[in-house]
Amino acid sequence: MSHQKETYLTNTNVKRDGIVQSWNAEDVKTYHQCMNDPVYFTQNFIKIISLDTGLIPFNLYKYQKRCLKNLKRIDLALS
Repeated sequence: MSHQKETYLTNTNVKRDGIVQSWNAEDVKTYHQCMNDPVYFTQNFIKIISLDTGLIPFNLYKYQKRCLKNLKRIDLALS
């Protein structure tokens, strides 16, 4: 039951606020890649619900990849 205290709304994939997590070198590398590449993050960590097959990876179209890359460039230019 202590596991429920760590989850958000009983979703075992989401930790509630304030939970401390340990990170290894590979976790940090992946986090850094996600922060710098929104296309990588989207394709590897975002899932959508398909009415036909359930939870599936978010596969981007070429124009969506371009949009994400352009948003990243705009964000860098503004900061």
